[in-house]
Amino acid sequence: MATASINKEYLLRVGGVGILMLAIGAWCLYDGFIGFPKVNREFSLIRPELIRFTENGFNAQKWLADDENGTYPLKQIFDKKGMRIPGRLVQELRTIPSPSNDSQEALIASCQATAKIFSHDIYNKRDLTVQYTLASIAIVFGAYILLTVNSRRKIRYEVDDEGLRGNGFGEQQLLWDEIESADWRKWEEKGIVTLYATNNRKFVLDGWHFAGIRAITDEIAKHFPKSEK
Repeated sequence: MATASINKEYLLRVGGVGILMLAIGAWCLYDGFIGFPKVNREFSLIRPELIRFTENGFNAQKWLADDENGTYPLKQIFDKKGMRIPGRLVQELRTIPSPSNDSQEALIASCQATAKIFSHDIYNKRDLTVQYTLASIAIVFGAYILLTVNSRRKIRYEVDDEGLRGNGFGEQQLLWDEIESADWRKWEEKGIVTLYATNNRKFVLDGWHFAGIRAITDEIAKHFPKSEK
């Protein structure tokens, strides 16, 4: 008696995708509930000092100007507080163009643009909402994948001289004379055979999802040759 059950390669590959999606969802939840708020709280502690220096002529270019030690003023202030500088903050500062000329007015305008960036949180409510949305999508998708794989893991197909059995064919044995036809059109390309039985029953045998299907289909082919498509 030949038996077919879940393909371990499929189980590991698709199950791994499901686990990965759950991990992504967990990461997004962490950022939304813990990571992003923590960055905002830390930044609020250092914000007054940044704005004070900016009001005294420190524009974005000066904050990001490397010194002889290969560091820059903005990083030095964060390092002094034992904080990690947010990458988004650096990216936003780099969007501020250099003053168009050496006039005091141009410097003031540049400093005002810099202070505007310092005046708001690194991550706003929209950023948090995006994380919650991504987490929801990833977790639902990941859970769906794992539940689908788990349901297929329990499926078994068996064949003997009398017909087909196993929960993949329902609760009772599927006798050979109950099978009306076999559709082999997808077998060569996708490894799929569709059986049509009495009482409008339909069974799909998938050679990629289930290992051992070929032994099952070899027996089916003896009763319903592949040439009869």
